[in-house]
Amino acid sequence: SAASDVYKRQLLHLGKSSNPMRHKLIAEAKKYVFLTVPYWFKDETGKSMLEEFKKLKNDRPEVEVKVMVDWTSPVSTGDIFGTKFYHDLEKALGRENVSQWNKLWSFKRFSGKIWKNRIHDKIFVVDGEKMIMGGMNMGDDYLLGGVNSKGWHDTDILFEGPVAQQGAQLFLKPQLFQQEMDVMFSVRPKND
Repeated sequence: SAASDVYKRQLLHLGKSSNPMRHKLIAEAKKYVFLTVPYWFKDETGKSMLEEFKKLKNDRPEVEVKVMVDWTSPVSTGDIFGTKFYHDLEKALGRENVSQWNKLWSFKRFSGKIWKNRIHDKIFVVDGEKMIMGGMNMGDDYLLGGVNSKGWHDTDILFEGPVAQQGAQLFLKPQLFQQEMDVMFSVRPKND
């Protein structure tokens, strides 16, 4: 079919398949890694992934790494004030490379609709060539599925081909918008 000419796809059933693939893609990255994830936990798997990104940034600083989490991520992961793991993420990747979507404290007019306007996507794009999408956050409960009895039961999909470029666009549109909103509402200085 025409779709199979455009991209290849592979099911990554459970974290036991998805987690190693994520590490492999990070190791292979040449230009960029873009990651949207609602929640990134400071557990063994979350810390391991952060260490992998640190290694990438140290070994190949030319590879751009950008992460967007939901505004609820620090609270949902037990880092209410963003001073623990979220701070570690900013320190490792550079503050300008980590965004929180639609923060309450951006001095915008409050609306109850903010509860509906959240990022729940899990997009992991490497070089516009490969992309993992699915339902797994960064953490033991998700990425150890199939490894232990507690693990999240879900299936990610690895896409290869031009569809990964569309995934990069899906990441960049809200990420660049949020960066401009942060500057506009003085959440962080433009040249920080």
